[in-house]
Amino acid sequence: MIYTLDAGDGGLASDLDGMDAADKLWTAGANVRFENGYLKPFEGHSALYDPPTVKPYGLFPLRTSASNLWAYMGLAKAYAVNNAGTHSNITRAAGDYTATADTKWTGGALTGFLIFNNVNDVPQSWIGDTSTAAANLANWTSTWRCAAIRPLRNYLVAVNITKTSTNYPVMVKLSHAADHGALPTSWVEADATKDAGEQDIGDTNGSLIDVVPLGDLGIIYATDSYHAMQYIGGTYIWRFTKISGDAGAISQNCAIQYPGGHAVLTSGDVISHSGGAPQSIINARMRSNLFGAMDTTNFRRSFVAHNELRSEVWFCIPETGQTACTKAYVWNYAQNSWAIRDLPNATAGNIGPVVVSIADTWADADGTWGDDTGTWEEASLSSVKRKLVLSSADTKLYLVDDGITYAGSTPAMYVERTGLDLGDPTRIKLVKSIRPHIDAPEGTVVNVRIGGALKADGSVSWSNQIPYTVGTSIAAYGLLSGRFIGVKLESTAGASWRVRRIGIEYEMTGQQ
Repeated sequence: MIYTLDAGDGGLASDLDGMDAADKLWTAGANVRFENGYLKPFEGHSALYDPPTVKPYGLFPLRTSASNLWAYMGLAKAYAVNNAGTHSNITRAAGDYTATADTKWTGGALTGFLIFNNVNDVPQSWIGDTSTAAANLANWTSTWRCAAIRPLRNYLVAVNITKTSTNYPVMVKLSHAADHGALPTSWVEADATKDAGEQDIGDTNGSLIDVVPLGDLGIIYATDSYHAMQYIGGTYIWRFTKISGDAGAISQNCAIQYPGGHAVLTSGDVISHSGGAPQSIINARMRSNLFGAMDTTNFRRSFVAHNELRSEVWFCIPETGQTACTKAYVWNYAQNSWAIRDLPNATAGNIGPVVVSIADTWADADGTWGDDTGTWEEASLSSVKRKLVLSSADTKLYLVDDGITYAGSTPAMYVERTGLDLGDPTRIKLVKSIRPHIDAPEGTVVNVRIGGALKADGSVSWSNQIPYTVGTSIAAYGLLSGRFIGVKLESTAGASWRVRRIGIEYEMTGQQ
């Protein structure tokens, strides 16, 4: 008999025992993603604009009429790199910054300027000219600081304000509206001729931590709640409404906008919302796994990034004992599946235009069809596609989903399913072979293991690796028995294979 598994539909559900998981779910895995109904390895990452001049902790794209730029911030200095890979120092003339690894950089683009902030220093503005340094934000009082600042419409919104030495953890500061090509001219809330404002969010027990646009709304995140701010004009200009007191953001840069709304890493859950109540998107699948792996000292260094081209949100965390993010829990929102990917000591992530060098002729191209993770006409679209870029504590910038290696190294890739009863949990099954339907270049080897357990909660015995060679093998043959069956695929072949279905050939024995 053949029992067929749909390999690429369900994703990982490590929190579930095999007996509790639907057949399409996998109970463990690393460095494989679930996309368009296929199980496949994650593509790799490669060094971009290498090397950055300082160890980057913040990362922002800025498109100007002349170039696509990426600005990256260290702890003391800021730099920008252009399409040609030229790095320019854009640190303010007033002196070095005083950021730390825990004071996250926030900001974004407003009317042609890049705004960026690190909690300890005055918010910065930069016009996007690599011959011009950044500067303290004009019209912002020099003794003020904020936990985060973001553009919203043509305003700037800052949260958790410190004035001189006094902190106002629930205060929101709003700028006057900025004209095209200009910065806001005022932050004075008492000036009746300006739109600037100041508002306390009183109905929260936490501190405000970030503000993230959601269409025309601004979603203000506290550590224990989130609130909406909406432009209404007139006398009050903005309306503030509490949405939820059941969830907040664990740190700055831990909420991201995606087509379905916001995806948020909270202090104990991963949620999505579209301006309404929070919905857990990880419960009963990967929540215990994620929070069990997170370092309890450096958890605030977590961040969330949107891999727009792959319909994924990456929840990036430092694992226990790590000081930068070493693991991404990846949610594919198009098919609602989860995966886990290794990270290269990541400190931040953002999406923006990246121009990369692509071979001009067939003779110039390296590798094989199977090694090529790009698409037709990619060169002509490279300047408009928004690609995910990571900064790393290893003093690197990395382009994600580029090539088949992780910066030259092939990671261990595996996926595992246990607890399959094949339709009858009482009978012992003798598994004869595993028949994966693999799309890959001929000669690609994926190793297969067969698992078996006599009890639902019993230990699983695994066979040795059985090589399955694409183009040669019909099946991975082996004999192993159990009431509950397991399947494991392992590979060091890089991102050059994919699986849609797996057949398990077996016989029922007479044993109960």
